[in-house]
Amino acid sequence: MEEFYGSGIVKEEQIQMEIRLLYGNEIQWAVQTAHEVYEQCVRPYTRNAAEVQQYYDYMNLPNLSQEMLAGRLFLWGAFENGQMCGVSAMQNVGHITALYVRPQYFRRRIGSNLVDRMCNFAASRLQCGRVTVQAAPSAANYFYHTGFTLIQGAPAGMYVPLERRIWSVPMTQGYMGNIGGSGSTSAQGGGVPVAQPRRTKPEITYPKKKVSARVVLWLTAVTIAFAVAVVTGITVYHITQEGITGGYEMPDPVGDENTETDDGQEL
Repeated sequence: MEEFYGSGIVKEEQIQMEIRLLYGNEIQWAVQTAHEVYEQCVRPYTRNAAEVQQYYDYMNLPNLSQEMLAGRLFLWGAFENGQMCGVSAMQNVGHITALYVRPQYFRRRIGSNLVDRMCNFAASRLQCGRVTVQAAPSAANYFYHTGFTLIQGAPAGMYVPLERRIWSVPMTQGYMGNIGGSGSTSAQGGGVPVAQPRRTKPEITYPKKKVSARVVLWLTAVTIAFAVAVVTGITVYHITQEGITGGYEMPDPVGDENTETDDGQEL
């Protein structure tokens, strides 16, 4: 950011981004951030009251604290110059349950950096081979652009089942310290890099249709009948041609010995 002073000198403000795990009193801060984003960006477009209730039943301080205390949930916060601008949550099986970024911080790769951090954590800390998410239809395209693909064969519902394949790598001491540390200023984070799959669009497969025996027999009969009709037509054509040209002999006026002249005398 730039600030202009009366002297005409331009001073650039250094923007510092930090993404780290949240603990203690920071959980309440994360819940408040998620609620503000949800009320502003999600709820106005949600017509299903049950879906709204499901969100508040999950995203509240007692529930998140209990899940985190049991080791079933991990919560991340994204900070810019000390202000929380994004929140994400993932279960210990590699399933993303929350991803919220304040609108004024859009287009700064905060959401994708949170996703990358969770994927790295799932591979290194949880030893997961993939990360999954049940995305709202309006958010599915966003996850496609961050490397997720459609889970084939998953039952259809109000959410889109997506997955991102990752590779599990051994955890290093330096990376362990960087996950929960507060000194990191990089949105990507340190530690062992995790190879990411090539981003592809979901493939749509169609079920194969089986042909019944009755249809096969009918097609066979039609084919045989057509072949018989063709052979019969060719045979009839040849017989007809032989009857026209071979039934009588053309007279030979030169070779006839009984040729007579105009006055009736034989030559």
